[in-house]
Parts: sequence; C-alpha cells; structure tokens
Amino acid sequence: MIVPTDERDESADTEFAALLMRALTDMAGRSKRRQADLTAALHGAGLPAEPGQVRAALRTLLAQGRIADLVPLSDGGLLLTVTAERVVQRPQWLPLSEDG
Repeated sequence: MIVPTDERDESADTEFAALLMRALTDMAGRSKRRQADLTAALHGAGLPAEPGQVRAALRTLLAQGRIADLVPLSDGGLLLTVTAERVVQRPQWLPLSEDG
C-alpha cells in the first residue's frame, strides 16, 4: 500500500514531536523548575535541529499543553517549561555511611 505524502509527513512530524518531548522531559527532570533548553535537549538526544520540523513539534506540544512559558534566550536558544508529562526528579546521592 502506498501512503500519501501528507500522511507520511504527518506521521514523521508526530514521531519527531514525541522524541522531542522525551528529550525535553528528560532534561526537565534535572531542573527544579521543570525547565529545559531546547537546543541542549535536541543535542543531548541526538535529534536533528531542522527548524521547520522543530517549530512544528513545538506548536504541537504547545497545543497539547505539554510545554509552556517559552522564553527566548540571548544566545538564540529557547528555554521552556515541561507541564503535562510526568517529570521524574533524579535521585540525590546518598551518603555512603548511615550516620551521615
């Protein structure tokens, strides 16, 4: 079966948005404010930074209420807050001895 181009593009965009959300959630898990830097998240996950695809994914995630508070940074980056995904805080290191 041949899949029309529009459906393939939509499927690829949906898949990219899911991968981006995973990367943002992972980074937000290390932040007390549940924030992530878009460029660092893309780089850390090894995702391509094709501007059109990233913009489409961000629009999708915003519309779904999964991200909010997009703040442009002076270096051209973008800081955002992860809102709807369960963000797991990274465990803190415990002391090696039980008495502190």
